[in-house]
Amino acid sequence: MDTLLKRSALVTGATRGIGLATVVKLLELGVQVSGLGRDFEHARSVIAGQYDARFEKIICDLGELNELSSKLGDLPKSIGALVLNAGAGQFGGLEQFSNAQIQRLVDVNLVSNLFIIKHYLPLMKRQGGGDIVIVGSESALQGARAGTVY
Repeated sequence: MDTLLKRSALVTGATRGIGLATVVKLLELGVQVSGLGRDFEHARSVIAGQYDARFEKIICDLGELNELSSKLGDLPKSIGALVLNAGAGQFGGLEQFSNAQIQRLVDVNLVSNLFIIKHYLPLMKRQGGGDIVIVGSESALQGARAGTVY
C-alpha cells in the first residue's frame, strides 16, 4: 500500500456507486485521482470539496467511443493505477434489444476498457509497471435469460 500512496490513479465510473467509493478511499489514502464519468453532481456532494486539489473530474461518456478517443490525449500523462469500473446493465431477451443498444452496452462494458488500457499500457511498461483493475459484476457471471447482452 505504501507504493500506492506515491502514485496516481484513473477511475472510470467515478460518479456513483463502487467507482465513487473507490475514488473516496483512494483520496483518503493520499492518492492523486482522475475520475471519468458523465455527471459529477452527485460526486461533488459526496467529496464536498475537501479533496479538490487531488481530484480531477473528467466528463466523458464511455458509451461514446469517438468522445473517448478524442479525450485520451487529455488524460493524465502519468498514472500508476487504472480502476476500470464504469459499466451499464440492461436486461431482457436478445430480440428485445436494438442493434444500437447492443453496441452501446458492449462499448461501455468492454471496448472503452480496452481503449483506455491500450492508451496507458506503453506508459506503464516504460515506467516499470502499474496496476490495472477491471471491476466486473457477479450478474455477468451467472447465466440468466434476461442477461443475454449483459
